[in-house]
Amino acid sequence: MALTIKLFSGEWCPSCKPREQFIGDLCIRKDFNLDLVKLEDRAARAEAALFHIKAIPMVLVLDGDNVLVQFGPTVSEDRIIKWLEERMSFDAEHIRETTTDEGSSDVPRERG
Repeated sequence: MALTIKLFSGEWCPSCKPREQFIGDLCIRKDFNLDLVKLEDRAARAEAALFHIKAIPMVLVLDGDNVLVQFGPTVSEDRIIKWLEERMSFDAEHIRETTTDEGSSDVPRERG
C-alpha cells in the first residue's frame, strides 16, 4: 500500500517546522509518498481550499485520491503513528483473512 501524506504548511507558522520534520522522517521510515504543500503561493492556497483547510499544519493521509484521515494542528505525533499502525495492521489482517487455498490460488477464501 503506497499511502501519500499531504502536509499543508507555511513558513510563517511556528508549529509547522517540527511537523514537517516529523512527517518527512515518517515518510522515509515507512516508505510513504510525501506531498508538502507550502501555502506561500497562490496555487498552494487554491489546493488548500479544495481540501477545506482552515488551519495549519494540517496532515492528510491519502490512498490514491481518497482522503483516509485528516489530522489538525493539535493532534499529537503519537496519535498519527497509532492511526497509521492500526490502518496498516488492518490491511495485513485483511490479507491474512483472504489468503487462498493451496490447491486453488485463483479463488480467495474467507477464514472463520
